[in-house]
Amino acid sequence: MLEDRQRRPRNRWFDRLAPFWDLLAGSWAIDHVLSRLPRDLPAGPIIDLGGATGRLARRLEADGRQALVIDPSSPMTRRARRRGLAVVRGSGRTIPVTDGAAA
Repeated sequence: MLEDRQRRPRNRWFDRLAPFWDLLAGSWAIDHVLSRLPRDLPAGPIIDLGGATGRLARRLEADGRQALVIDPSSPMTRRARRRGLAVVRGSGRTIPVTDGAAA
């Protein structure tokens, strides 16, 4: 598919950045995202879509929540998995989770 070929270069870019991602990305957006989560979220896992190495998911789990990292980059998801996080390789177009399984 042409659409898949157009997306591949960007994904390869993230694949190359995986070893350095946590240093480059820092934690600047994590507090911002966490402050906007509704207080009345139902129990159960929260999907960290585009979660890369799992920086946000680790914070969610430190706060007592379950998190599921979904990212299209194999090197990013390998790093998240090594950190003990639940990980699925996928994208926003093909979220590999059944309806109602997560917030």
